Amino acid sequence: MNMDAPGIPSLLLLAAGTLGALACIFTLWYTGEPCPERRTSLHSSPLVLGILILILGIGGLIRWQGLETRGMTHVEAYVPGLHLPEGISTPPPRHHFGEVLWYHFHDEPHPQGYYFFMHLWTHLFGDSLAGIRLPGVIFSLGAVLLLFLMLRRQGQVVAGLIAATVLAFHGHQVYWSQQARMYAMGEFLAVLSSFFLLLLLEAPGRRRSLAYVLTTWLGVATQIFFWPFLAAQMIVVTLLGPPRREQRRSLVQLQTLVVILGTPLWTHALYRARHAPLEGPSFDFLARFFSLGFLFEPDLFSLPPRTPPLWPWVFAVILTVAGIALALGRRQSPSREFLPGRALPRRLMMLTALAASLFILG
Repeated sequence: MNMDAPGIPSLLLLAAGTLGALACIFTLWYTGEPCPERRTSLHSSPLVLGILILILGIGGLIRWQGLETRGMTHVEAYVPGLHLPEGISTPPPRHHFGEVLWYHFHDEPHPQGYYFFMHLWTHLFGDSLAGIRLPGVIFSLGAVLLLFLMLRRQGQVVAGLIAATVLAFHGHQVYWSQQARMYAMGEFLAVLSSFFLLLLLEAPGRRRSLAYVLTTWLGVATQIFFWPFLAAQMIVVTLLGPPRREQRRSLVQLQTLVVILGTPLWTHALYRARHAPLEGPSFDFLARFFSLGFLFEPDLFSLPPRTPPLWPWVFAVILTVAGIALALGRRQSPSREFLPGRALPRRLMMLTALAASLFILG
């Protein structure tokens, strides 16, 4: 299958995956049975703690490897506080908060949250290569830990370990965690925002509401691609949120508050809108993006380019569907439900796995 220019087979697979995903939402929206609260035996197992420490430790070593030996890229020069030559460098040196505010508002298309954070970071910890790249490592590992804790809170300890492993050793995620850029920070805030939203779905509270609004607003102030993520959260709350209308309305109001607080960021984005130096998100780009975030990205920089063959993907799809089928044969009882009062039907889980697999194959 040609990965560079998807043809008719890819279009059919992606269309089937899209229809499958829509069918998942339809099934989840119109079906559901009461689900009792139970606690899994692995919830506080020392073995689980050891595996998690191992995942974080190896993931940290991988990210630390070569953190200071690789040369600085041009995009990393936009970190405030660097000692750049005056008058001949682009961007210019920015050591004071006023300079950071002025330059990154008038001459930089990205939201300013990451640059404000790095302005404080370089003043506290210096501007060495390892120093300016270390926040990416910390945020990246923080996202791995939060992802596990979020699933563990649902009673899905094994799924949490699997998700943490995939995220910790995901090549695309590892690469950007070693760069002095805002992507790892945005990823961490996305998972943290989802965690606070989960807490709000369990039991509303002022502190949880404030934490969710602040975290989500920091996300949209850090990475412009956080807006589609917020839109997805709003869809989840609107369609699949709590059964009580008052609680659902309260969550929608909190998300609307984030949108209102983020309107100045839209003004800045429109003010600094420009044609990107790279090509726009083509259909092929979107196909690889939805394949678990470029997990199956072909190596186009090799000579000749190396594209993964199709048969391992087909085998992985069969293994995934079979594994889920076997897992569903065992009784799993999460301690808390993301969707209160609803249990996920087996056919929904199978359909979800098939839809995701079709996206990856496409």
